[in-house]
Amino acid sequence: MTVSPEKLEKMRKTQLNILIEFHRVCEELGVNYTLSSGTLLGAVRHGGFIPWDDDIDVSMLREDYDRFVAEGQRLLPEHLFIQTHETDKNHLNGFGKIRDTSTILKELSTQHFDMKHGVYIDIFPIDRVSSNKIIRRLDNLFLAIIKIIKHSYHQEWISNTQNKVKRIVKKIITPLLRKCLSINRLNRIETYIRTKNNKEKNRYTYADRYMLRPTRLKDSMLMPIEMFFDYCDIEFEGYTFRAIKDWDAYLRIIYGDYMKLPPEHERIPKHKFVELEFNIK
Repeated sequence: MTVSPEKLEKMRKTQLNILIEFHRVCEELGVNYTLSSGTLLGAVRHGGFIPWDDDIDVSMLREDYDRFVAEGQRLLPEHLFIQTHETDKNHLNGFGKIRDTSTILKELSTQHFDMKHGVYIDIFPIDRVSSNKIIRRLDNLFLAIIKIIKHSYHQEWISNTQNKVKRIVKKIITPLLRKCLSINRLNRIETYIRTKNNKEKNRYTYADRYMLRPTRLKDSMLMPIEMFFDYCDIEFEGYTFRAIKDWDAYLRIIYGDYMKLPPEHERIPKHKFVELEFNIK
């Protein structure tokens, strides 16, 4: 499904309204957050959405994330729902979302899942990683296995694989593992792996790199955890939100020369939507 410019604009306005409410609740709870990934890049380079972007990302240190998830729902308007694997058992991701339940937004990969679908913003918890390189690599390996099993729930993911060995693994082995490991249990295991290193001795983090395959994580992507201790105001679409003070270092680690526009053929939305509706209530 190709989202029309009119619907894309309406979706962005809905996302922005969710972000405004998220910011308000964080202020009330006294927890910190930062615009992150393409949203932070958009704020710095464009003063708002990257022209071809179709989502909003924020990140929070794990302790702030946990408090927001535990206490934020009662402070949000009724139509906004904090979606995690704890609040929606078929939620596939180890990070959270805030969804607008007065809308429908279905993505190709999760359209058949029995869970809440609606326009959303992503909320990524930030965890430390082990200072021991071997443990770090083992953690990434386990996270990669979990990601493979989760993705095996997507029939599209299986059919799009060309390698015969991988197709056998995905069609036979991962379905067997799925019988023993529900989505919710996989998310609990993933959360344990991600949070067990949240100790003072571990000084680095991969920040919000949840969507990157864990086997592709490199030491050059590590950021000092202290980067997420200091915050400042930043403008996004005419509103003031929060960002880490050292956003320049963060963006350089993720994007390199982040002020340089990508080639024109890469300026496309990253999500595959199959249904988008507004005002369903």
